[in-house]
Amino acid sequence: MNNRQAQILSELYRSHQQHTSESLAHLFGVSERTIRKLTSFQLLTLNFNAKSYDLVIDVPETWTLEVDIVSSNAPIVIEQLATTDLSIKTSNGPILFNEVNVHTLEVQTSNGSIEADKLEVADWIQMKTSNGGIRLKDINFENKLSVTSSNGDLYLSLLGSAQEFQIDCKTSNGECRVPTGTQGSKSVDLKTSNGHVNIDFSK
Repeated sequence: MNNRQAQILSELYRSHQQHTSESLAHLFGVSERTIRKLTSFQLLTLNFNAKSYDLVIDVPETWTLEVDIVSSNAPIVIEQLATTDLSIKTSNGPILFNEVNVHTLEVQTSNGSIEADKLEVADWIQMKTSNGGIRLKDINFENKLSVTSSNGDLYLSLLGSAQEFQIDCKTSNGECRVPTGTQGSKSVDLKTSNGHVNIDFSK
């Protein structure tokens, strides 16, 4: 199955979910097992070679499967998504989140900023960029937040009071403007090699 067929299949499955695995298998000349694998989001492994495309993927508001997105050279934007585990990686480009509700979140970019607004995470968050700032607004999580940048400022706006968190902040060249001495149940680990760290709290 080529990339064009995979795109057509994605559209069919998204817009006409009355199509059965059997009918789609017959249409594309593949097995029903292949259809089931593709429609469980294996079809997102698409290769566009050297061409540049904007890829927009619509999923149900509550998606019960793990989502794993990898890009070599492009920004990634995630909006209004509720799912279980979410992993985002790009080699060169910013990563943006808005109104995302997940169980765990792993985010990594080698060269770009990370920004999030209205993020709900039931367990842990891990974010890392080698060259860029990280800005998180209205973030709520239950267990642990780890944020690392090799070169950039870190700004966090966390839902809750400072006493709910235990914060560890390290910067090689900058200031850690964070509360100290708190012993809350939620762990916050912040590191940047070159930049300032700021945390605000809001109810």
